[in-house]
Amino acid sequence: LSLAAFAGVPLLLHLLRQRVTRRVEFPAVRFLVDAERAHRRDRALRHRALLLLRMLAVLLIAIAAARPVTTRLAALVGAGHSPIALAIVVDQSASAGVVANDSTLWQRHRTVVGTLLAQLDSEDRAWIVTTTGVVLSGTAATLQTQLDSLVPVHTAGDMAGALRRAYRLLEGEQRAERGNAPVTRAPVAVVMTDGQLHATDSVALHRLLSQGAGATDNDQVAALPPTLVHVTPVTTPPNRSVLALEVTGATWLPGSSLTATVTRTAAGTSGTPSAWRLEQGERTISRGTLDTVTTRAGSTGAQDTVQLQWTPSTLAMADTGWISLRLVLDPDAFGTDNARVAVVRRAPPLSVNAREGAGFFVRTALETMADEGRLTLSTMGSARIEVLDASELETLGATVNDNRALLLVAPRDPLRATVANRALARRRIPWRFGSVLRDTTALVVTRPLADSMTSGAERSARHLEGMTVTQRYQLTSTTDGAPSRVHAGAGGVPWMVSGVIPSATGDARYVLVGSALTPEATRLPISAAFVPWMTALMFDALGNERAADSLTAGNVPSAESDFTHLGATTAWRAVTRSATGGAVTLVDDARILVRDTFRQPGKRSLVWPLLLAALLLLVTEGFLVRQLTDRRI
Repeated sequence: LSLAAFAGVPLLLHLLRQRVTRRVEFPAVRFLVDAERAHRRDRALRHRALLLLRMLAVLLIAIAAARPVTTRLAALVGAGHSPIALAIVVDQSASAGVVANDSTLWQRHRTVVGTLLAQLDSEDRAWIVTTTGVVLSGTAATLQTQLDSLVPVHTAGDMAGALRRAYRLLEGEQRAERGNAPVTRAPVAVVMTDGQLHATDSVALHRLLSQGAGATDNDQVAALPPTLVHVTPVTTPPNRSVLALEVTGATWLPGSSLTATVTRTAAGTSGTPSAWRLEQGERTISRGTLDTVTTRAGSTGAQDTVQLQWTPSTLAMADTGWISLRLVLDPDAFGTDNARVAVVRRAPPLSVNAREGAGFFVRTALETMADEGRLTLSTMGSARIEVLDASELETLGATVNDNRALLLVAPRDPLRATVANRALARRRIPWRFGSVLRDTTALVVTRPLADSMTSGAERSARHLEGMTVTQRYQLTSTTDGAPSRVHAGAGGVPWMVSGVIPSATGDARYVLVGSALTPEATRLPISAAFVPWMTALMFDALGNERAADSLTAGNVPSAESDFTHLGATTAWRAVTRSATGGAVTLVDDARILVRDTFRQPGKRSLVWPLLLAALLLLVTEGFLVRQLTDRRI
């Protein structure tokens, strides 16, 4: 601005060039006085105009050197719109894949974003932030290419996180511009969403904006950059979804079941059956049709839930190991949740050998489970689980590997208790059979301290609660062997215990019962709980089938399949009237959204307009000088 002092140079030159003349009266030329006076007045006007043009040109050049910017006249003095820093938040959640009017909501989002990108010029700065944590930057062409490569994900979006990233980008741009940047850009945030918020009250959405801005009070929320929200209008479509495909238990044992939960929206599908199929690789192993939808009273979003169950026998599956299963529904408007893939492990049937001392009822229960395909009956030496009288341990010798599980029942003949104790000692099992107790008492199950500490033997013991025992041995513990646990007792005396026998070839599990499994000793063999108890002992306590849980791929949150709030603007409209200071504006029309995005007040540099004006003044000055020179000649 100190250059403005040179604006006085043309005035100084003008004063120095003034002619100092002496007036002489010449009568012969009096008739020219009037003409000379008029010419002098015209020449003075031209010289003053030249003086003014030269002074203004110097002033404009001096002001341009100071790099002034303007806010209100930005759109008038510059070509196009004012420079902006644009952060576009795009909802990439699963519900954006809904098909409406022959296109998905995601495609409609991309179309509007593409229109915004097309309006950008070289002085603008833009980012695209998705609700899945993706942040894109670059030129308009680069952003469009990167956006075209994205698709809706199988999860719910994090709108608060996306807003937080967008506001931080805009704040960082403003800090950089305060560091003597040549272009000052107006911050603008644009939100493209399908309205699937599930928390439609203004308080929840105001909290969402507060989290996005990192704000702690309403003043900080009111200071947010201008935020334009466009909720894509859409009619709620009918939908069928597979919400779950899970295996009961840790492993799909021969006796367990596979359960699928299917949810359908009642609106628009009443009376229309829904077909499904269960696939294993390229093969369809089961198919069927769901019943017509009947809306349950009080159900959320007018939904109807159906459960499907299979077992290996109903699917005629002979394969064991890890198996990939896929439940598929017929396509609808939202295809993301129409299929669910589960990787399950089917355990091979357990091999069990029941010795003569186990008793008739034990062998009958095992034969029943073998007929159902749950286990196989093997010979001694090849079985994985040995079921026998404790006194028969003496005859097993080395024919049974040390890592085989043992179900030991009390001897039916009390005279065999001494032989049983000797065999238990040789196997380093820390329990001994004492005197025989003959009284009627009920079994009491020992509860673990927490459910997370429950073992397989303790889960099997739950079937014994309240069962009566009339004859039992008094089990006593010794210090010889590995620690063990008591799972059920009778009259204050342990009745069912379990533990592990350590050995060089592998640890062997065992379960020891204090009574013979006969009706004379206990009512358990003739009760309805006997087979479930035996099944739990075989597969859970002794079978050691503790493989990883089934793996389910492609999980879509149940909220993303509920289109109650899809396309709803209630929450956004409410927050625009809340304490946001007008920072958030809901724009229904996409064309108005594009127009208002580039109408944000910004600052444009006046350097080039001022230099152009100075050039025009100098051109005009040259023209006037030429005219004066021609007249002088």
